[in-house]
Amino acid sequence: MNISIERKRTDCSALPKGWQREEVLRKTGLSAGKVDVFYYSPTGKKFRSKPELVRYLGDSMDLSCFDFQQGQINTMLLCKTKKARAQFDYRGVRSDSSLVPPIRQTASIFKQPVTVYKTQESKVKTDLKQGTQEKPKQLFWEKRLENLTACDANGVIGTTTLPKYIKPLGPFTSDATTIQSLATALHVSSQPITGQTGSKQTIMENPGVFLNPEQPLIAAVTITKDDVRRQEERNLTACDANGVIGTTTLPKYIKPLGPFTSDATTIQSLATALHVSSQPITGQTGSKQTIMENPGVFLNPEQPLIAAVTITKDDVRRQEERVNRARQRLRAALAAA
Repeated sequence: MNISIERKRTDCSALPKGWQREEVLRKTGLSAGKVDVFYYSPTGKKFRSKPELVRYLGDSMDLSCFDFQQGQINTMLLCKTKKARAQFDYRGVRSDSSLVPPIRQTASIFKQPVTVYKTQESKVKTDLKQGTQEKPKQLFWEKRLENLTACDANGVIGTTTLPKYIKPLGPFTSDATTIQSLATALHVSSQPITGQTGSKQTIMENPGVFLNPEQPLIAAVTITKDDVRRQEERNLTACDANGVIGTTTLPKYIKPLGPFTSDATTIQSLATALHVSSQPITGQTGSKQTIMENPGVFLNPEQPLIAAVTITKDDVRRQEERVNRARQRLRAALAAA
């Protein structure tokens, strides 16, 4: 059976220069009236479908919006493409690409349905937090410690009074609450203890705004040079606010050793070694003559300024007896209570 056709070839403006579009109209047969569309490259190569055209020109131009039948860019296809891309980008909001399920898609460029896997990680706006997020602190939490006192087996240990230059600051803040607040700040806070910098009037009127939870409930404290000097003098003479605490004498078997070393210096050296050094306290192993003549060479800085101490079995026995007597007195005191 003969099929009558009509051919019409024109230049295609939607494709690069030199490309032609051919329409073949079937006039007879069961498919009469159907139009077949073909494209010819500048070299004369014939293309029968859009996938063939995409494979040939896919690297040089985007044919996703190209209408193969009409031979022009279809704006409706452009809108559909944008919607598809927007939907795919919405799925890619997650930060972990392994959590994104594969998407089943069927496009005109594929002969069979394909599965698209997302391999590129997308960025989300989770890095917008400025600095570390700290948990807010509760104001006046120290009031929960009110009416609580330190006790031992014999009862309340004692009370503590505030120095004259430390003033409580805050609504309904007692001296006990102030001491608890100050002690907590000294042990926990890593910042200098300066007290509340706001005025008393503003803090009393609106403590939720002007009270600094990082500082104890005391007024601003100013340390002068005279305060530092007096504190240094107390440290040198082992004093408290009421005067000298007391004096300590050396045992008979501990002898000072070193040039111009007094008993007080020896006691301070021995107390420092007992608290700081991790080595056994044995004293200076060098002879008195060599240390006095050249202490820079023969003096051991790891040991206190005392002559070598020898502990005999009698010393150990006498110390054990003292400990046992102390334990007996303690048991008797607990039994009497």
